[in-house]
Amino acid sequence: MSNERDVTIVKEIAAEIEGELVALRRDIHRQPELAGEERRTAGLVADRLRAAGLEVSTGVGGHGVVAALDGMSGGPTVAYRADMDAVGPNGLLNYASGKAFDAEFTSQVQDVGHHCGHDIHTAIGVGVAETLSQMRDRLPGRVVFLFQPAEETLEGARAMIEEGVLDRYTPREIYALHCARSLSARSPSCPDSACLELTSSGSNSLDAPPVPTQAGSLRPSPPCPPWKCPRRWRSIDGNSPSSCGPIARWRGR
Repeated sequence: MSNERDVTIVKEIAAEIEGELVALRRDIHRQPELAGEERRTAGLVADRLRAAGLEVSTGVGGHGVVAALDGMSGGPTVAYRADMDAVGPNGLLNYASGKAFDAEFTSQVQDVGHHCGHDIHTAIGVGVAETLSQMRDRLPGRVVFLFQPAEETLEGARAMIEEGVLDRYTPREIYALHCARSLSARSPSCPDSACLELTSSGSNSLDAPPVPTQAGSLRPSPPCPPWKCPRRWRSIDGNSPSSCGPIARWRGR
């Protein structure tokens, strides 16, 4: 799947199912579930994946859902991961105004909301699976979809791994994404990017606590929190002398 025809087919299928995916995302947004409680969300995901013809397993590492899509020719196994859980009391707040979102699909669950966009992550994962399922005859190898519970508590990934999901499917690569209003669509970045610059900012850099100045202090520990990504840091700058930031800047390659 690397030619212009494949790209055209993906766009055509995506356009056909876009409305359904928007409706799915809004359904999940209206009924958010906290980490470890994603029973309804997992059921919606599993139903859609089964309808698309995938081999589906549920209850993996809690409410995790795993689905496999086999292509019509040999090839590597790759995986796509999406998280499903919502967050607690601050989940209904607008970053800018501090007011609750006012929309027809706003959360119907008191003090619980998809503040981190996992409803979008889940809908996109379902969309990728449904799109590729319609291209099975052009797909080499296998694609495994991992819908993870309990991301916010850093427990879901470990639980799924301990249940053997990676041993069972042995994906060569795992892909994921994270949406954010502050990120440019033209500037994707993740822990395994070829190059990454990370800036730690604060309201007053001179009042900030000391930051690590040795690459060795940035080692990950499982499960790896986002702020301890496994990177080889090329250089680390200490506290900025400026009172207006940044606190520190890391550059990795």
